[in-house]
Amino acid sequence: KKRGAKTWMLDELGGGFNVVHFPKDDADGKNAAENFEKSAAGLPMQLHIVSPGWLEDSDRLLQKRLGAEAGGWFLARPDGHLCAMGNAGGNGKSGREWEACAGVVRRILETGRAR
Repeated sequence: KKRGAKTWMLDELGGGFNVVHFPKDDADGKNAAENFEKSAAGLPMQLHIVSPGWLEDSDRLLQKRLGAEAGGWFLARPDGHLCAMGNAGGNGKSGREWEACAGVVRRILETGRAR
């Protein structure tokens, strides 16, 4: 759900790279949003936070399909295929996970490959 209305995640993904994040709690989501903006500056990527108050996965269908745990994130290429995943680990304050994610995007843009 987005703003109370049902939606599909694929409809929410924009052009470019998309990160889908399942924060551990509200503070983790806020920290992720703040740190992601710093890490992703200048890159064609956007963050989608799946948590009440952001994008709500009320039946946990997306979380189950991705096998996501609290703190987990998934990076999708512009064509929708997943190319990286990880776990924020702490409470998202360090920003290291988003630097790593941005690094994957930079590599793909430079070389056409994630590794």
